[in-house]
Formats: sequence, structure tokens, C-alpha cells
Amino acid sequence: MEIGLNYWHANPSETYTSEPSWAYRIDHFEQTAPGKQVWGAAVILGLLVCGLFALLMLMGLTIEDWRAYAVAGPLTALAYFILRRLHHFGHSGFALLLFLFTVLAMGLLCVTSSDAILLYRRGVETETIVTRVENRARAPLACHLERPDGAPVLGTISCGQLRVGDRVTVTIDPIGRVGPMRGSVSPAPDYTAFSAGSGLIMLSVLLGTASGIRKRGTIRRWWPPAEPPRNYGQPSSPFPPPPPPVLRPREPEG
Repeated sequence: MEIGLNYWHANPSETYTSEPSWAYRIDHFEQTAPGKQVWGAAVILGLLVCGLFALLMLMGLTIEDWRAYAVAGPLTALAYFILRRLHHFGHSGFALLLFLFTVLAMGLLCVTSSDAILLYRRGVETETIVTRVENRARAPLACHLERPDGAPVLGTISCGQLRVGDRVTVTIDPIGRVGPMRGSVSPAPDYTAFSAGSGLIMLSVLLGTASGIRKRGTIRRWWPPAEPPRNYGQPSSPFPPPPPPVLRPREPEG
């Protein structure tokens, strides 16, 4: 056993070294890559998040549309990845919290503004008549509408001061996927909030990147070897090699 231990100490390159994981590869890139490459990767990640939010906003995807979940899935995974990098590389609590709350606010904005954007894209303004006022528990009064020709309008609106028989102009969805809204619909406030949220997302990512680059080299980590051993990726035998054969002199005959 002593021979085997001495052999392993004398030949450390023969020990088994596993393949480095993707987490170590990402850490190695963040700690050793030139600053321009790290900045470029950060900008691309931030723009990807803003682009996916733009798809949810501009397409007017509602929670009933399966395409909304097809976009929300990669968006959630990407946001989680950026949060982990802001924590492990950026070490900036302000940037991490700013990104987290901005992403949550942007998600809420996409949910609340989808109906207005959809009506803005394909809605039709029409004059309607209040036919019935519904009193709901713990909710404002809801007015049921119909067109002057007697055709009912799908959905309800908040009554306010309206009474049965009053005329009101609303914007309705010809397909009927979303409810009507009073007056003309303008998504300008939603677009303004989206622009502000996108700017905060990019700001948080850039702040975390600047903090991580400034603190590079101050945190001790394990890095894969620069030159892998000869048996890289292949397990070694746990037993020491056999001793060399002993050569004995040949005795003369006779």
C-alpha cells in the first residue's frame, strides 16, 4: 500500500479528473474572458429578455392563448439564468433586486395590457345601449350592452354613472375573445411603461456586469486545469501498478 501511495503522489497527472460542468465553464468565461466579451454577452442577454417581453406585448397574447405560454417559458428560464449570474458573478444586491422586481412588474404589465393592445389592433368602435345593470358582490356595477339593431355585445363594462337605456360608445372585439372597453383604446401608456421597464432591465444587467468585472479575481474558485492530464475524462484504476519483474541471472548448464 505504501508503494501505491508513493506512486500516486509521484504521478498526480494519472489521477482521474472529471469533465467540468457548464457552471464551471460559465464561471471560467466570466472570470477570464476579456471585458468586451463579457459586456457583449450581458447586452445580448438583456436584449433577449426585452425582446421576449416585446413579443408578449406587441402580439397582444392573452392568458388564454397557448402562444403566450410558449413565449413565457423561455422568458422565465432566461430570467432565472440572469438572476443566478447576477448573484454568483455580479455580487450586487441592488442590481439583482432591480432586475427581479422589474421582471415581475413587466410580467404583470403584459397580463393587464394584453386586452387593450388586442382591441387597439383589431377593435371596432360602435355605439351601444345599456340593457341591464348587474349588481355584483364586492365589485363595481356591470352593464350589459347591445347594439342599436338588437345584437348583444359579449362581455360587460363598468357602469359608473350609466343607467338602463343610456347610450355609450365602446370598442369591441369582432372575434369576441376579449370584453369591450369604453371609448377609444390607446396603448400609449402601456408602451411607455414597457419602454421604462426595458430600460431598467438593461440597467440592472449592466450594473451587475460592471460589479462582477470590478470584483474579478477577489473571490476564490476552483478552475479546471489549463492542460488536462493524459487520461482526461477516463477513470483510472484504483489499484497501484504491479511491480516490475525481477530479472535473475541465468545459471550456466552443467
